[in-house]
Amino acid sequence: MAQIAAGDYRNGFGPTARDATDYANGAIDSISGANRSALALGLNYALTANLMLKAEYRFDHTDRDMFYYVKDGTYKKDNQVFGVSTVLSF
Repeated sequence: MAQIAAGDYRNGFGPTARDATDYANGAIDSISGANRSALALGLNYALTANLMLKAEYRFDHTDRDMFYYVKDGTYKKDNQVFGVSTVLSF
């Protein structure tokens, strides 16, 4: 049996070790990573000349279960993040 290296060491959306095993055993024809898409929306609001509030919402989606869901220990196909920050310039 041939040794096949699989994995995406940059962002985690590449083929998994299971994909490599299935490919080596002939269960699948090719090794490929997940197709993914992302949408990010941001909002800036200047309170004063030196103080700005920033908010961002991000939605990520893949065609495979890639995002770890902490509450129940499973993987999901999508992920949502909301962040708020304050920027002070002087």
